[in-house]
Amino acid sequence: MDKFEIALPEGVKAETKIGEIVLSSGSFSKAIKFNEKVIAVSLVGSTLNLSLKGKERRKSVAFLHSVRAHVLKAFQGFKEPFVKTLEVVYAHFPVNIEVKKEEVLIKNFLGERIPRVARIMPGVEVKVEGQKITVKGFDKDGVGQTASNIVKSVKIKNKDIRVFQDGVYYVQTT
Repeated sequence: MDKFEIALPEGVKAETKIGEIVLSSGSFSKAIKFNEKVIAVSLVGSTLNLSLKGKERRKSVAFLHSVRAHVLKAFQGFKEPFVKTLEVVYAHFPVNIEVKKEEVLIKNFLGERIPRVARIMPGVEVKVEGQKITVKGFDKDGVGQTASNIVKSVKIKNKDIRVFQDGVYYVQTT
């Protein structure tokens, strides 16, 4: 039967609830949800134990490995933040990017008067320096979703993308 014993790194606290593992380090907190009918989670001292409740089936084993991967990525994010770098490219109209609270406003994209809006996920920081956009945070899922929201918000529709290559593109990810 698959079992995992994960030692908590220094400074990381874990709390188990029904169907949820809450990991926290300093001011950062990450909740990982799981199906409590499939996986049993227990906290013994500074060790987090993950195991299957029922029969060992392909889906349940994959689910167990997925939860383990999310826990380990959270530990990695607490040590060093995840970073994605995007670049704004335009040929027709100069694009202005502005960060307001929980949104990224992309103004004058293809000469549009109404700014395009991309949502910033909680715990993620977005910085704009000229044509570079840096998305940074301790939660890998949040960083990826925020970067994806920015890229998707400027997707060009009903125009030839070979001519209109304006947009926001991924440059570097870590």
